[in-house]
Formats: sequence, structure tokens, C-alpha cells
Amino acid sequence: MKRLFLFFATLLLAGLNSACDGIFHNIYDEPKPETHSEYGFIKVNEADKSGIIYVDARTYDRWVYIDFKNKKIDTANILMNEGEPSRWDFALHRYDVKTCGGSACETGFHTLEELRAAGDVSFSNFEADVNDSVTVDMSGMMDGIIL
Repeated sequence: MKRLFLFFATLLLAGLNSACDGIFHNIYDEPKPETHSEYGFIKVNEADKSGIIYVDARTYDRWVYIDFKNKKIDTANILMNEGEPSRWDFALHRYDVKTCGGSACETGFHTLEELRAAGDVSFSNFEADVNDSVTVDMSGMMDGIIL
């Protein structure tokens, strides 16, 4: 009986230990470390008008407005009816994008390098930017209610 108890106690301890950092140490999602520590216009090449911009557009209640001319990024809270900034070119909201009076067309290009390599390309199917509504509250998603 004592051996049976010792066997189960050892098994229990081994099971508890393996769930913490043992053989199952990678079964839980762990946040990845940030690859960058700052937001905004990180790198700008004035010669070819290219660069790197980091923005945080993860929230549902904010638009992130980008002004390329002044290299400025601004946000507006949708729920508090904060207005758009006076000058902006491009805006991001979680899964949504809008332009300031711009038009867009769908292409087969995945990068700007592919577009440049294609040479002189003409696009004729531009459509005006339309953004009727955005999702601001996902708390009722499991009940089929998305606001």
C-alpha cells in the first residue's frame, strides 16, 4: 500500500511540474516581445519618398490618422465623437482603412517593389473611398451582436 501511495504521489508531482515548465511548457500563448519600442515615422528616405511607420491600430474605439506631409500621427476616439484632425492622408482602425477624399483600386501586387518592377502600369478601375461604419464593440460577438 505504501508503494502504491508513493507511486501516485510521484506521478502527481511529475504531472504538476510538467504543466508549469516541463514537457508542456509551450502549450500556452505567450506574448511575443516587442520588436520595436517607438511609434511614428521611424525611418524616412526623402530621395525615393519611402520609409517605415509604426502605429498602434489594435483598439476598436480609435482611428489612427497619418499625415505624410507633416510626418505626424494623430488618433481620435470614435465613441467620444472626437473629430478628425484638420490635415490627414490615411487612417487605420483595427481592420478598416480610409483615405482623405482618395480613391483606390484592387491590384495583384503584394509589395511596392512588385509594382515598381512592373514598370508603367495603368489602372482604370478606381473607386471612391466609402466607409459607412466600423466595429467599436466586440463584447457581444459570441452572442452574434457586434456594434
